[in-house]
Amino acid sequence: MHLLTIVIVSEFKGTCTVDSLSKPDASFYFWRVVTSQNPSDAVDNRTFPPEATLDILLEEIRKLARSKGATGFSLLRLFFIIIDKNSKVNDGKIDIEDISRCLAKWGFDMNARFLKTLVSSHDNGSGLVNYREYIDFLRGPISGRRLDVLNAVYEQLAALNTGELTLNTFLNLFKAENHPLVYAGTFTENEIKSFFVDSLSFHEKVPKFVTNISFLDFFSDIFYGYDDDAFENSLRSMFS
Repeated sequence: MHLLTIVIVSEFKGTCTVDSLSKPDASFYFWRVVTSQNPSDAVDNRTFPPEATLDILLEEIRKLARSKGATGFSLLRLFFIIIDKNSKVNDGKIDIEDISRCLAKWGFDMNARFLKTLVSSHDNGSGLVNYREYIDFLRGPISGRRLDVLNAVYEQLAALNTGELTLNTFLNLFKAENHPLVYAGTFTENEIKSFFVDSLSFHEKVPKFVTNISFLDFFSDIFYGYDDDAFENSLRSMFS
């Protein structure tokens, strides 16, 4: 008498779902019948990749950022800024579908199930996510030294305006040609400056001053995966 084992590959773990775009091409999306006269032989001995947990997805995103060299996460932030600007709401929040499109354009494509895992902690039920908080979450905390360098450069710029950094002063001092995205030929100097202004805007109103947190947000994404010396040299070259 033959023993029959029917293996439903990860059907109840979510890998065989209708929203899996890669299902037709993936070798493990099928039913497999194993028969044997020996019970120990009627098993499926294949191994499968680990489930896509939040930690695994974050590490894949951070690996992608490291592969982008000096630009790090900065291009992804600009994609978010552009979406927010074009929404006409301009409140720092973008919807989940736009996050997915930005990630795909940046080079990290995934199906809806993985996206839900990535944004679940930042979606309050409205379907909108604060993109500034979200990209900080994707990138993870920066080192204490990088934070010190960012604060020091900001304070030096602010000191030129009796402690408050005006937007006009910032734009005059910002050597955008040394920003990694300009150096790489992705954007022009004027485009980078325009994106920075857009990052400050709220409901399409541009403030007169640049806050410390706005400065940190915009410049903390560069040289991800590089040592702190490289980060400091790049940041200071933009304001020397």
